[in-house]
Amino acid sequence: MRTSTSATLPAPTTARSREPVRVLTEHLFTRTLSDRGRGGHYGDGVTSIAIPLFPKFTALDGIGPYEVLQRIPDFDITFVGHERGVVRSDNGMLGIEVDATFEELTNPDIVVFPGGFGTRALMIDERVLEWVRAAHAT
Repeated sequence: MRTSTSATLPAPTTARSREPVRVLTEHLFTRTLSDRGRGGHYGDGVTSIAIPLFPKFTALDGIGPYEVLQRIPDFDITFVGHERGVVRSDNGMLGIEVDATFEELTNPDIVVFPGGFGTRALMIDERVLEWVRAAHAT
């Protein structure tokens, strides 16, 4: 029979930054009740979240955050991309519909970028980089 111990688990050995998680957590949970109804860029109480999609994105990286965030009241989540239409994941098995272009959703409050092999092309895609810079500036 195994018994529970209170031994401390070792710290993770990865050098991966937790900064994005901390920033999102602060955004989600530090707002007081009086702040509700004043969120979003336009003061409409809605927080705009963009999930960019691109060929060869990792499905779990896009769908996982969507599944969690879409349950939070006053969050408006939009899949964005170069053009409207279906974009296929890295294994080609899953296609997700892009609801808006980068030009149609210019100032999201939060951007959740999925990973995947397709990110390599985005790192030199000036259209995407300008969109991220503009979103970051707000």
